[in-house]
Amino acid sequence: MDLEQARRAIQECEAFKPLSQEEQGTLLSIAQVRKFSAGEMIYRKGDKPEPSFDLIVSGSVEAQLESQLNVRLQAPHIVGEIAVISDKHERTCNVVAVDDVCVLEWDAGEVFRIAPSVRKRLEEIGWDHLTQW
Repeated sequence: MDLEQARRAIQECEAFKPLSQEEQGTLLSIAQVRKFSAGEMIYRKGDKPEPSFDLIVSGSVEAQLESQLNVRLQAPHIVGEIAVISDKHERTCNVVAVDDVCVLEWDAGEVFRIAPSVRKRLEEIGWDHLTQW
């Protein structure tokens, strides 16, 4: 993963745009880099993960929804936010790598301590996803 590509994804992401460059830099420094090959499962519906979410830096993923509708997402899109904001704290759909994918993953609690405004943005993004899909 290219550091500049990761920095650009953070800057362009709707949840992180309002943050200062310093806050964005801090988020970059605490992120875990995860890589997936085409066809690999990133999230499985019903899993109850640690409260974490990912930002797609490169590649694309497919969110496989119950309605048989599949939604393709790519950088700089956040995935996994619904499990963080919902009361059930579980993955609401399968997310599969369409091609080779690189994401930055964060522990939601750490992000909210650094930049509390991100919680509200994740809630807005998550509810938008739920109503659109």
